[in-house]
Amino acid sequence: MGVYERRTRERELRRRAILEAAKEVFLEKGFEASRMEDIAERCELGKGTIYFYFRSKEELYLALLQEGVNELFERIEKKLEEEGEPEEVLKRVGEEFWNFYEDNKAFFRLFVFGRRKVSFIPEEVLQSNVERGRKYLQRFSNLLKKGIEEGSFKKDDPWRLAVLCWAIMIGALFLYDDDIHRGMIRLESRELKEAVLEFCLRGLKG
Repeated sequence: MGVYERRTRERELRRRAILEAAKEVFLEKGFEASRMEDIAERCELGKGTIYFYFRSKEELYLALLQEGVNELFERIEKKLEEEGEPEEVLKRVGEEFWNFYEDNKAFFRLFVFGRRKVSFIPEEVLQSNVERGRKYLQRFSNLLKKGIEEGSFKKDDPWRLAVLCWAIMIGALFLYDDDIHRGMIRLESRELKEAVLEFCLRGLKG
């Protein structure tokens, strides 16, 4: 490995360490109470080094947001591209969405369940992510439409069904992620995931 490649790798590793430290601090303290000093201390770097990579904690927050959004859509895209009957593809997409939550609980707690606690996110960033989400919801709807036309699913508005399935999934994740509600439902993550997917598929079939 040459000098340039080694330095590039070191910079990327340092940037990664800063992002992971910021994620931990934001979760523990909340965004408003978090300071760049806290993040620097967590990843054992000087505050000046942190500012070399990120100009503010807002920039760090946005970097984490986009990183998570990109990973989620990439994973969903792969499942949508796989061949299979509509029911099979929908189940794989639902499982992947739930698996993404299991792999990235911090993302959901910061940017899905806790997003209303921050107000600085630029409108263009919000709208861009909304449009990307709507695009995938439309593809989900198109898949449902195909299933309806083939007789696999009951006749209904596919967009309405897509929104309902998405709402049920988000609602289940919200309940499971909360300690009190998780204690009430007394289901393991895998059990709840399977129950939600079965419920949605039964509803689609009528």
